[in-house]
Amino acid sequence: MLNDLSLLDAIEIPVRWGDMDAYGHVNNTVYFRYFEEARVRWLERNGFRVDGKDQGPILLQTSCTFLRPVHYPETLWVTTWCKEIGRTSFVTGHEVRSHNGETLYSEGFCKLVWLDHARHRSIPLPDTLLALLEKSLHARQAKGPGGR
Repeated sequence: MLNDLSLLDAIEIPVRWGDMDAYGHVNNTVYFRYFEEARVRWLERNGFRVDGKDQGPILLQTSCTFLRPVHYPETLWVTTWCKEIGRTSFVTGHEVRSHNGETLYSEGFCKLVWLDHARHRSIPLPDTLLALLEKSLHARQAKGPGGR
Protein backbone atom coordinates (compact mmCIF):
# COMPACT_ATOMS: atom_id res chain seq x y z
CA MET A 1 0.00 0.00 0.00
CA LEU A 2 2.81 2.41 0.77
CA ASN A 3 4.07 2.39 -2.80
CA ASP A 4 1.16 4.79 -3.40
CA LEU A 5 2.87 8.20 -3.25
CA SER A 6 -0.39 9.92 -2.38
CA LEU A 7 -0.44 8.16 0.99
CA LEU A 8 1.32 9.59 3.99
CA ASP A 9 0.99 6.25 5.75
CA ALA A 10 -0.90 2.97 6.00
CA ILE A 11 -0.95 1.03 9.25
CA GLU A 12 -2.42 -2.23 10.48
CA ILE A 13 -4.59 -2.07 13.58
CA PRO A 14 -6.07 -5.21 15.13
CA VAL A 15 -9.61 -4.85 16.41
CA ARG A 16 -9.65 -5.51 20.16
CA TRP A 17 -12.53 -7.24 21.92
CA GLY A 18 -12.91 -4.08 24.03
CA ASP A 19 -13.51 -2.00 20.87
CA MET A 20 -16.95 -3.61 20.56
CA ASP A 21 -20.18 -2.13 21.88
CA ALA A 22 -23.51 -3.62 22.97
CA TYR A 23 -24.51 -4.04 19.32
CA GLY A 24 -21.60 -6.41 18.65
CA HIS A 25 -19.61 -4.11 16.36
CA VAL A 26 -16.82 -1.57 16.83
CA ASN A 27 -18.15 1.44 18.72
CA ASN A 28 -18.31 4.67 16.73
CA THR A 29 -15.88 6.46 19.08
CA VAL A 30 -13.15 3.91 18.35
CA TYR A 31 -12.84 5.00 14.72
CA PHE A 32 -11.51 8.34 15.94
CA ARG A 33 -8.87 6.43 17.92
CA TYR A 34 -7.90 4.62 14.73
CA PHE A 35 -7.47 7.98 12.95
CA GLU A 36 -5.48 9.28 15.92
CA GLU A 37 -3.20 6.25 16.02
CA ALA A 38 -2.51 6.57 12.29
CA ARG A 39 -1.63 10.26 12.36
CA VAL A 40 0.42 10.06 15.60
CA ARG A 41 2.48 7.12 14.30
CA TRP A 42 3.12 8.97 11.03
CA LEU A 43 4.12 12.20 12.78
CA GLU A 44 6.44 10.44 15.23
CA ARG A 45 8.02 8.31 12.51
CA ASN A 46 8.84 11.52 10.66
CA GLY A 47 10.46 13.15 13.70
CA PHE A 48 7.61 15.37 14.89
CA ARG A 49 6.88 15.44 18.59
CA VAL A 50 3.34 15.01 19.84
CA ASP A 51 4.08 15.37 23.54
CA GLY A 52 2.64 18.86 24.09
CA LYS A 53 6.06 20.45 24.56
CA ASP A 54 7.51 23.23 22.41
CA GLN A 55 5.40 22.98 19.26
CA GLY A 56 3.27 20.42 17.52
CA PRO A 57 -0.18 19.49 16.25
CA ILE A 58 -3.49 19.85 18.03
CA LEU A 59 -6.78 18.55 16.73
CA LEU A 60 -9.20 21.27 15.64
CA GLN A 61 -11.89 19.25 13.89
CA THR A 62 -12.64 15.66 12.95
CA SER A 63 -15.39 13.78 11.17
CA CYS A 64 -16.16 10.18 10.26
CA THR A 65 -18.65 8.60 7.90
CA PHE A 66 -19.50 5.07 9.01
CA LEU A 67 -20.13 2.91 5.95
CA ARG A 68 -20.17 -0.67 7.28
CA PRO A 69 -19.89 -2.18 10.76
CA VAL A 70 -16.62 -3.80 11.83
CA HIS A 71 -16.81 -7.00 13.88
CA TYR A 72 -14.26 -8.81 16.01
CA PRO A 73 -11.94 -10.44 15.01
CA GLU A 74 -10.56 -8.27 12.23
CA THR A 75 -7.30 -6.56 11.35
CA LEU A 76 -7.78 -3.19 9.71
CA TRP A 77 -5.77 -1.02 7.35
CA VAL A 78 -5.96 2.66 8.21
CA THR A 79 -4.65 4.89 5.43
CA THR A 80 -3.75 8.54 5.79
CA TRP A 81 -3.20 11.18 3.13
CA CYS A 82 -3.13 14.96 2.88
CA LYS A 83 -6.38 16.61 1.78
CA GLU A 84 -5.56 20.27 2.34
CA ILE A 85 -2.70 22.50 3.47
CA GLY A 86 -2.99 25.91 5.11
CA ARG A 87 -0.37 28.23 6.54
CA THR A 88 -0.73 26.93 10.12
CA SER A 89 -2.95 23.90 9.58
CA PHE A 90 -3.50 20.82 7.46
CA VAL A 91 -6.23 18.27 6.88
CA THR A 92 -5.61 14.54 6.74
CA GLY A 93 -7.99 12.12 5.09
CA HIS A 94 -8.43 8.62 6.49
CA GLU A 95 -9.94 5.36 5.37
CA VAL A 96 -10.51 2.27 7.49
CA ARG A 97 -10.53 -0.89 5.37
CA SER A 98 -10.49 -4.63 5.84
CA HIS A 99 -7.06 -6.22 5.94
CA ASN A 100 -7.42 -7.40 2.34
CA GLY A 101 -8.45 -3.87 1.32
CA GLU A 102 -11.72 -4.97 -0.25
CA THR A 103 -14.17 -3.58 2.31
CA LEU A 104 -14.28 0.13 3.10
CA TYR A 105 -15.65 0.49 6.63
CA SER A 106 -15.31 4.22 7.16
CA GLU A 107 -13.76 7.40 5.85
CA GLY A 108 -13.09 10.67 7.55
CA PHE A 109 -10.80 13.60 8.09
CA CYS A 110 -8.89 15.43 10.80
CA LYS A 111 -7.93 19.11 10.75
CA LEU A 112 -4.79 19.81 12.73
CA VAL A 113 -3.29 23.15 13.74
CA TRP A 114 0.43 23.57 14.42
CA LEU A 115 0.72 25.18 17.84
CA ASP A 116 3.39 26.94 19.87
CA HIS A 117 2.42 25.34 23.18
CA ALA A 118 4.12 27.94 25.40
CA ARG A 119 2.33 30.87 23.75
CA HIS A 120 -0.90 28.98 22.94
CA ARG A 121 -0.83 30.34 19.39
CA SER A 122 -0.83 28.77 15.97
CA ILE A 123 2.41 29.04 14.03
CA PRO A 124 3.39 28.23 10.43
CA LEU A 125 3.86 24.57 9.57
CA PRO A 126 7.53 23.46 9.67
CA ASP A 127 9.15 23.26 6.23
CA THR A 128 9.93 19.55 6.62
CA LEU A 129 6.29 18.79 7.43
CA LEU A 130 5.10 21.00 4.60
CA ALA A 131 7.26 19.07 2.11
CA LEU A 132 5.78 15.72 3.19
CA LEU A 133 2.23 17.06 3.02
CA GLU A 134 2.74 18.66 -0.40
CA LYS A 135 4.12 15.41 -1.83
CA SER A 136 0.99 13.54 -0.71
CA LEU A 137 -1.40 16.27 -1.82
CA HIS A 138 0.14 16.68 -5.28
CA ALA A 139 0.23 12.91 -5.89
CA ARG A 140 -3.42 12.67 -4.88
CA GLN A 141 -4.41 15.58 -7.12
CA ALA A 142 -2.55 13.98 -10.04
CA LYS A 143 -4.86 10.98 -9.72
CA GLY A 144 -7.82 13.18 -10.60
CA PRO A 145 -11.23 13.57 -8.95
CA GLY A 146 -11.51 11.53 -5.78
CA GLY A 147 -7.76 10.91 -5.73
CA ARG A 148 -8.09 7.14 -5.61
